[in-house]
Amino acid sequence: LICDSTFSTPYLCKPFEFGADIVVSSLTKWVGGHGAGLGGIIVDKGGFAWGAGKHPLYDEPDTSYSGLRWGHDLPESLAPLSYILRARTVPLRNLGACM
Repeated sequence: LICDSTFSTPYLCKPFEFGADIVVSSLTKWVGGHGAGLGGIIVDKGGFAWGAGKHPLYDEPDTSYSGLRWGHDLPESLAPLSYILRARTVPLRNLGACM
């Protein structure tokens, strides 16, 4: 379950306690406050089984990363982080989203 927590603070809502696996939120409202900077955040609980066969992006080989299957081929210590690792590395390579 992915929860958009843009209009409520994570301190008050606590979406992980209601079963969310991933929470996305706008940092513009909570960090900047006055709109001078733009940003967002993705928080992954690390408890979802991405290699269960239901998500093609995590089950099929990614040719850009030498056939890596994000939900299957990561070491056991990194397996719970497969979503956030892919969310960080693929846009970084495709868009150059690095400052």
